[in-house]
Amino acid sequence: MNIKDVLGRIELYTNCDELTLKRIEYLLKEFKPEKEVDEIKIRIREKPIVVVEDKEYVIPTKSIAVFATEYSEMNKVNLSSFRVRNRSKAIVEMKIKFCVAAYKAGYGYSSIGTFLKMHHTSILHLVKDAPQLLTN
Repeated sequence: MNIKDVLGRIELYTNCDELTLKRIEYLLKEFKPEKEVDEIKIRIREKPIVVVEDKEYVIPTKSIAVFATEYSEMNKVNLSSFRVRNRSKAIVEMKIKFCVAAYKAGYGYSSIGTFLKMHHTSILHLVKDAPQLLTN
């Protein structure tokens, strides 16, 4: 599959404007993979998922702020308490649960960290060590 085919499919299945397509074309021309990629499959389910080399990646469909608002309404927690620097056990546990839910919904460490006003490596630690942190 050549670059023109890829751009044609991107144009067909997305609503990218002309400038975005030119940027993608430039990036594809500069892209030099370490190993050959056989196929990139895109499947859309309830959540858009991109499958690359048998690994599934969820693509968020809404902003992290909208996700946080919905999360706070579903779990009956105050949204402003997510973004406050507070080390009380209840708030830290709430932040851990939110980080895990946001990560599973497809948001990256950086976007979660920016929303919570925390460094992305702190979010990485919270997500990776969540079961251990919540049991103590």
